[in-house]
Amino acid sequence: IMKFNIHALLALILLLTSYRCSKKQPSPEIVENWKETMVEYSGIPMNVRINTGLKPVIGHAAYSFHVGISIPANKSIANEDEAQKIKFLEQKIISLFTDNTLCLVACIMESKDGLEIIMYTGKPKKVKEKFTALRKEITTHELQLNIQKDTKWFTFNQYSL
Repeated sequence: IMKFNIHALLALILLLTSYRCSKKQPSPEIVENWKETMVEYSGIPMNVRINTGLKPVIGHAAYSFHVGISIPANKSIANEDEAQKIKFLEQKIISLFTDNTLCLVACIMESKDGLEIIMYTGKPKKVKEKFTALRKEITTHELQLNIQKDTKWFTFNQYSL
């Protein structure tokens, strides 16, 4: 009968478990390819910019959560001053949430009522933490966050060209 050192056995189990959990799925190479189109949603015309370069990533386990960040316009987005403010916020959000590939930007939908950035992530808690901090920092607009499981990338496929 073999005797096992319980501490050595536990150390081995922890080592094997951490190795298995740290293995990442390889990410497909992503080449951004933006297309633009006009669509109508509930009678409201929208300009949709979509990153068709993300098609190889659809369904990838590392990006199975839909993230929508909305920037409602304070005035009509046709107002040049408001349009510049929203463009600044769009760039800030994209920069913040794509840092270290936390999120992939899939599409940007713009209407007279504001703008929504659709991204995909595998780390919804981290996104929520960053959004909470961002929302405290941004006082000019009432940013909104929507996170939901979306392994099939429904929104992306809905507008994909």
